[in-house]
Amino acid sequence: MAVALILIAVCHAELEMVNLDDSIFASWTNGNSTFVGIWDGSFETVRRMGDYHSSVGLMETDSGYSLLYAGRDDDANGYFIDFCLLDTDDLTTVDSIRVYAEDMIYSPMPPAVYLFYVYLLRHTDGLNRVFFNCEPSTWGSYGYMNVVAGEVQYDSQDGLVIADTLHLEYEEWYIDNFPLTEPATDASGVPMCLVTMQGYYGGFSAEDILSISHRPAARASTMDDYMLYSYSGPPPGCVLANGSCSGNVLAIWEAVGPYQQRYSVFQSGDPEPLYTEVLPFDLPQDSHYSMSRDRGDSGLLLAWRQGSGIRVRHWEGEWNDYPHVVASGVATLRYKGLEVSSVPDGYWIGYYEESSEYPEFCFVPRDSVTGISEESGPEAGASPSVCPNPCSSFGSALFTGLPPDAEAAIVDLSGRLVRHMVASDSGAMEWDLREDSGLRCSAGIYFVVTEGAGHPLLRLVIL
Repeated sequence: MAVALILIAVCHAELEMVNLDDSIFASWTNGNSTFVGIWDGSFETVRRMGDYHSSVGLMETDSGYSLLYAGRDDDANGYFIDFCLLDTDDLTTVDSIRVYAEDMIYSPMPPAVYLFYVYLLRHTDGLNRVFFNCEPSTWGSYGYMNVVAGEVQYDSQDGLVIADTLHLEYEEWYIDNFPLTEPATDASGVPMCLVTMQGYYGGFSAEDILSISHRPAARASTMDDYMLYSYSGPPPGCVLANGSCSGNVLAIWEAVGPYQQRYSVFQSGDPEPLYTEVLPFDLPQDSHYSMSRDRGDSGLLLAWRQGSGIRVRHWEGEWNDYPHVVASGVATLRYKGLEVSSVPDGYWIGYYEESSEYPEFCFVPRDSVTGISEESGPEAGASPSVCPNPCSSFGSALFTGLPPDAEAAIVDLSGRLVRHMVASDSGAMEWDLREDSGLRCSAGIYFVVTEGAGHPLLRLVIL
């Protein structure tokens, strides 16, 4: 029996995922139900876990690495989070622990906790960290925020335990919302997250953005924090995305009055940034954003939805010049329905469309999005697309918006070369759904990668 640790917790995410050796473990919310599943080209094993949003991660136990799944629920005693140890073969529960919101509060609070969320450190390397935030109802004219961080521990004798907990209390005007970002860590191993607090006082809106790090040995009772941004007056901004690589943690956030998109770079778990700069490109407002979080990666990938496509940009000390389209024909995504995960040879992009029952995934080779200048990309305005998609009931698939005269490789999920082709001088290419040998391709998922211009890969589904 293969054992995996999966944590059930409530958070602001419709889709979360972690990479396994040859598959993806994901959790997603559809309506009022949260599911988990293992994807290896399709979802063969899916399990309904509860009614609320969830968070997933990897964790090291005494028997090796396991999966973490966490999700919130409530009963007569209030809000709670269930942490579950799951079997990786059939996703059945092996062990679990329940944590109530009231037990995570370290300061005087009103009788009722309004909301309770959990956020797991996705790529742990032995760091099984978890962040909670408690959103209380108001007490008089004030609201009290509590952010709690700890470590999830497991062994066969004691089972699951939440240990090394530290807290941060923040008193503010009436607090309407303060979501945390997903925690991330660089090579130092100190996990960080950011919290946006939006409140109202005397008819004016207020916003604070705090960066927070969990360093149990450094403080007796509380976490380290730094006021990254503070502003009073409408409209408030927020943190758009955060991610990490071996050298840094990076956060993209909005400033208002006047409006600016900025990014801050952190190092070694210090909540005060090394520097903050204006983002050198514009992200669409009110869209979907996500960054990779892998302390073993020399860089990170930012993904966002723009129009009907998903675009990415790479950062490794500086941003590359050209945004790459890695998926096209994407309809409206669900709330927080975009995820990025790093693997040695590239990045997996997960996206969850409103009309889909399950999330979808596409792979982006590392060398197609790193070190690319704008001059080497396709002509301005080109938007790569494939039609029809799916195309099994048609005799061919037409690719457009490719770099002119670019060589292209069509590969299957295993990376095997299926077909070598060349785009026309107008950037178009028609595939007859056959291999170089002339055999009709079997049903499955295929990718086309253009060479030379470093253009992004497109995913093609053949049913």
